[in-house]
Amino acid sequence: MSPKKWIETTTAMGIISKSGRYGGTFAHKNIAFEFASWVSAEFKLYIIKDYQRLKSDKLLNQNKLLFILGLIKEKLYQKSTIP
Repeated sequence: MSPKKWIETTTAMGIISKSGRYGGTFAHKNIAFEFASWVSAEFKLYIIKDYQRLKSDKLLNQNKLLFILGLIKEKLYQKSTIP
């Protein structure tokens, strides 16, 4: 099931999915951390530490968040394709 279909089916809050150019799946930081923990504890720690580093350096802009969420999406895709 696609993220967009899941969001519509469950009426999920705190997560959005946009298709097309510049689209993607975007989530509240707490949701992103939970997705990261589903992938692995090590990945969750990586995401949290990187988020804290970005925030403390005041470099927390949309491109950095999109990169982190892109990593999460890639890991989720890899995990879902493993038999």
